[in-house]
Amino acid sequence: MSSKDIPVIPEDIASMWTAPFPEGKNVEYKESIRLPIWKVYQTLCAMLNEGGGHMIFGIRDEDLKILGLNVHDKEIDLFILQIDNIIHQGHIITISGNRLTTVNLNIRVVPLGNRRRKIIIVTVTPSLFTSYMLRNGSIFNRLNASNRFSTKLDMRKVDVQSQRTYQLIENIQSQYIKQIARIREEHQSLITLYKGMIQKLSEEKTQAESKLVIYQRDKPMSSWELFRRWVWSLFGYY
Repeated sequence: MSSKDIPVIPEDIASMWTAPFPEGKNVEYKESIRLPIWKVYQTLCAMLNEGGGHMIFGIRDEDLKILGLNVHDKEIDLFILQIDNIIHQGHIITISGNRLTTVNLNIRVVPLGNRRRKIIIVTVTPSLFTSYMLRNGSIFNRLNASNRFSTKLDMRKVDVQSQRTYQLIENIQSQYIKQIARIREEHQSLITLYKGMIQKLSEEKTQAESKLVIYQRDKPMSSWELFRRWVWSLFGYY
């Protein structure tokens, strides 16, 4: 199943009494959050390997009734922190050793109207062409509405592969930084060159304008100009 086939959570799910779709390969319901957290990690890992999905807490999977969580807000906050640790502590990683990002994991707490209870919706979205495993190297997939253990990788090899990946990224970043510095240096050199050229042209223009003024003031008069001034002098204008 691709990510486009995953059911979309309705906006009005808080007003519903039963879940809008059944439990299956990409949907898992839990009535409570009081369960071993490693089971949650297994389910989310399996869903990531099957195109993504939703794990919703506060819904009874037997009859799909939306009950909400009968726990205190502090317990909900603690549970959300454990889910966040999937990213921050790398409880689920890619087979190359990279951690998940906020793009891969979304957590929503939805109040259930006047019932003063809440449900928690955890949605996982995998990256393209990527497989996932638990931090210990265990890989899980989904079989209908159940998790199935596939295999376990040697984490020593994964760590080596991860280090090589990080080294490659660092090398690319280093080359990128050097390239940017070189472009900036060339850019600054061009700016200095153009400023010098503009200054030189401005000085040449000023000199040319000065010479033009002197020429217009001191240039010899033509015969017509002399005759015209002589005529005007007869009338007292010169």
